[in-house]
Amino acid sequence: MSHDLKNREGQAIPQVTFHTRQNNDWVDVTTDELFKGKTVVVFSLPGAFTPTCSSAHVPRYNQLIPAFQENGVDDVLCVSVNDAFVMNEWQLDQHADNITFIPDGNGEFSEGMGMLVDKAAIGFGKRSWRYSMLVKDGVVDKMFIEADVEGDPFDVSDADTMLNYIAKDAAAPASVTVMSRKGCPFCAAAKEMLTDAGYEYEEMIMGRDYTDRSLRAMVGTTSVPQVFINGDHVGGADDLESYARHRYILNAFTRMRYCDKTDGALNFSLNSAPVYQSKMKKRNKKIPWYLWSKRQQIPLGVIFGHWSSLGYYQDENVIALDTGCVWGGQLTAVRLDSDIITAVSQPCRNKA
Repeated sequence: MSHDLKNREGQAIPQVTFHTRQNNDWVDVTTDELFKGKTVVVFSLPGAFTPTCSSAHVPRYNQLIPAFQENGVDDVLCVSVNDAFVMNEWQLDQHADNITFIPDGNGEFSEGMGMLVDKAAIGFGKRSWRYSMLVKDGVVDKMFIEADVEGDPFDVSDADTMLNYIAKDAAAPASVTVMSRKGCPFCAAAKEMLTDAGYEYEEMIMGRDYTDRSLRAMVGTTSVPQVFINGDHVGGADDLESYARHRYILNAFTRMRYCDKTDGALNFSLNSAPVYQSKMKKRNKKIPWYLWSKRQQIPLGVIFGHWSSLGYYQDENVIALDTGCVWGGQLTAVRLDSDIITAVSQPCRNKA
C-alpha cells in the first residue's frame, strides 16, 4: 500500500498544541515553544516500545546529543503518535533524558507534516511514518523520509545521517564497552582513564552481564578489564593507556581547533561552519585554542589549518590558516620567507 508522503522542506511546521505530562500535571506545549528561534532536530517514528525504535532509532540519537549540541542544535525531539503517559515511560526506559519526547496523541502534528499513515493492518491505527528533519526557527530546512515500501524501513532517518548533513565529517562520540568484575582495581583504573580521556562507556560486569565462558569466547582470556572501542578490541588497562595516548596525539595534530573556555580541555569534535560557531560563542562554551588565556607560550611559531572552520588568524606566534571553500569562504596563501608575513585571500565562487 503506497502512502501520500509529503516533503515539506522550505515550509513552516504545522501549528499544534501537544498535551504533555510534567510532574504529574497536564502541560500544554505549543510548536512555537518548541521551535521558535531555535535549531531543532526532529525524528518521528511509528510507536513507543517498538523494536527498531527502541533498539536503534532512539539510542543512537541519544548517544549523539553532545555532537548535535556542539554543532549548533538547540534541542532534539522524538515524536510519536502515542499518549503522554506512554512517551514518558518510554523515555525513562530508554534513559534518554537529553531528548525531548513529544506525544502526538491525536496525530495532528504528523498529519500536518503529511506523514500520518494507516497501520490498521497490524493493529496500530493511524501512526507516523518514520522520518527525520532539521527545523530552523519553525521552518523545515531538510527532511529525510524513509522509502514508501512495505514494512518499517529504517535507512535515512537515523542520527548519523542527520549529523553528517548538519556538519559533514563531524566526530561522533565513540562507542565504548568495558567488561569488568566487581572489586577489580585494574578495571577501576581503566574506567578512570576512559573518563579522563572524555569517553563515555557502558560497563558489563562478570556474573551479572556475562560469564567467563563468554569472555574467553570473545577474547581468548578470562582476565579483566577488556575494553572495546568502535568495534576494536583494545585490551586491558595497559593496552588502553597506550591507545589513549596515541589517539590524543593524533587528534592534537589533525583535529585541534577549540577548547573549553573554563578549563582549556581540547575539543576534537567541533568542526562546524561559521554559522554554528557564532552560536557556540553566544553559549560561551568553546573558544579557539590559541585564544585561551592560560595557554602556555613557547618561543616558536605555530602554523596550522584543518577544515576551514576557524578562518584566518594571525598574532605574534600563531597563524591559523584555516580557510577554504567547504562552507563558501575563501582560499588563503601566506608568504613566510620574509620578515613581514603577508597573506592574500581569494573568495570562493559558488558552483553553477
